[in-house]
Amino acid sequence: MNQFNYASPSTSADAAKAFKAASDPKFVAGGQSLLPTIRLGLADPSDLIDLHSIAELADSPSAVLAESSGFQQGRRPLGRRRHPQDRRA
Repeated sequence: MNQFNYASPSTSADAAKAFKAASDPKFVAGGQSLLPTIRLGLADPSDLIDLHSIAELADSPSAVLAESSGFQQGRRPLGRRRHPQDRRA
């Protein structure tokens, strides 16, 4: 596997600084196929910036969609409002 730097900033401002400082950064929020893509040699980011620790993003629509599976999205209030047809027991 290729070498890359890993950052887990606690604020969106810190995430933006880490992104600007890197030569080829990628954001990681979960539910992505980025790591398998790196393992296969199809991507070679210089830095991975993990967004999980940023509290201000916790309930934003982007974070809800990026950090969770379809099942988890349907169980959250925002997910239920956006996709009422996808009710799960």
